[in-house]
Amino acid sequence: MTTIATDIPSSFVAGDSVKWTRSLTSYLPTDGWGLSYQFALGEENFTITGANNGDGSHLMSQVSADTQSIQPGVYQYQAYVTKGADRHTIDSGEITVKPNFSLGADSRSDAQKMLDAVNKVLLGELPKSAVASYSIAGRSLSKLSLSELMDVRDRIRADLARERKAAKLAAGIGSPNRVQLRMRG
Repeated sequence: MTTIATDIPSSFVAGDSVKWTRSLTSYLPTDGWGLSYQFALGEENFTITGANNGDGSHLMSQVSADTQSIQPGVYQYQAYVTKGADRHTIDSGEITVKPNFSLGADSRSDAQKMLDAVNKVLLGELPKSAVASYSIAGRSLSKLSLSELMDVRDRIRADLARERKAAKLAAGIGSPNRVQLRMRG
């Protein structure tokens, strides 16, 4: 039998089923309280509404078919209970929706995607005319010279190196710049 988590997970993969229970002694489902979690990332949002789990807790559950369309990212959430016209926010936090590779998700970071695109231009795989000009947030850029493009590539590489180092630290791998010594007595 599968064990159901007793609190919201820190992450799940888009396209996977997600399930947890939440016990709220002041807001029992048998007393008519409903529990919902509202998730938001920019304009992306979704809601998971709980059901009575039969043991005094709320069962939060979303099936695979319903999570497939959720865009990967770090979502903010608010949990709230409702009963008639009453509504109370009881929790808030973050949850990470990870990409599902079987759904064709691109696992590269934005920095890696940019580096790959710049390298394609430098290798002649993408014509410079494909990136001759663009505009982002009211700022525009037109035709980078080869040296400017190489400078951009170097900055992206540095960003990517910082990103990878931060990911290693977050995973508990430690800093590659740290040297540990053992003292003999």
